[in-house]
Amino acid sequence: MTEVKIIMPTGAFGASDADDMIDTAMRTIGVGFAEPDEWASKYGTDYENDVFMMHRYCWCEREDCRWCEDGAPNFLFKPTGFSLTWYKYIGRGMELSDECLPGDFLHQIFATHPKGMTVDQAIDELARREEETSKFFQAMFDSLGVRRS
Repeated sequence: MTEVKIIMPTGAFGASDADDMIDTAMRTIGVGFAEPDEWASKYGTDYENDVFMMHRYCWCEREDCRWCEDGAPNFLFKPTGFSLTWYKYIGRGMELSDECLPGDFLHQIFATHPKGMTVDQAIDELARREEETSKFFQAMFDSLGVRRS
């Protein structure tokens, strides 16, 4: 039997043990403001209000797309101008601006949540969704006879 080793980049299936605080914050915001059927813990979501803007990586390559503008970030914290970009999914090739984020930026963002979701509730939802994702991929790998290491 031939053994094949598949190496996936960190974050390809969502949250990872290698995530730093910014990765986790972006996943928390994505899940907190996304529709229930979005895979926001991996890609983020499309949402904007007076405090922040987040949008998923744009695949469309259309010139009239509002996200294809030169230098349009995937995340912008409007009070300080802090921004970051990622390639395809949160954590991959992320570039942060020099502006800073206040320590309570997540609380400032969730204070604007239209349904009143708190940071703690979003963190709990992120953990729940990541557990579902992990179980899904484990079942898929098991059905294919693939061992995870």
